[in-house]
Amino acid sequence: METSVVWIGENRVRFWLTAGLLVLIGLAAYRIGLNFWGMYHRRAVDVALSRRDFAHARIELAKCLWIWPKQPELQLQLARLARRQNLLDEARQHLRHCNSDGELAVVIGLEQCLLEIQTGEFGNSAQLDQYAREHPEFPEAMLIEEAQIKGSLAMLDLPRARAYLATWQERRTATPDQVQGLLWQ
Repeated sequence: METSVVWIGENRVRFWLTAGLLVLIGLAAYRIGLNFWGMYHRRAVDVALSRRDFAHARIELAKCLWIWPKQPELQLQLARLARRQNLLDEARQHLRHCNSDGELAVVIGLEQCLLEIQTGEFGNSAQLDQYAREHPEFPEAMLIEEAQIKGSLAMLDLPRARAYLATWQERRTATPDQVQGLLWQ
């Protein structure tokens, strides 16, 4: 009788160890699968941005933010996409959620300046305009010029908008952005 009690006790220990191990394996598999799902949506964001499909890119980024809620880079990119779609209140909301500490502080500051320029407040525009002229190959230059065009149009300053648009168009021939330039024109 004693051997059967020991055998039952050993089986319980084995059962609980096996169950615990299976739970840990399941949790690890869930987390790995979630990360792969997030990477899939992150690639979908890049594809949507290459087509200037900002609405689809925002949807995909929201999915990424659900998976990785503590990544300020995602909030920053959502703010940028909302600003580029003229959803300025939403852009401000996403910028408030960004952590301005560390290396992202400069990019967050730039995005806040672009948001101001796009609403027609050209206080920081001279410095950004100089940066865009000196570094036209940088992606920020395109964003600066785009915000300046939209801000000029918002203020109905058509001569300024035409000047910014001419610079913008000469740098972006034969790209999907060319269509956007024609729409602004």
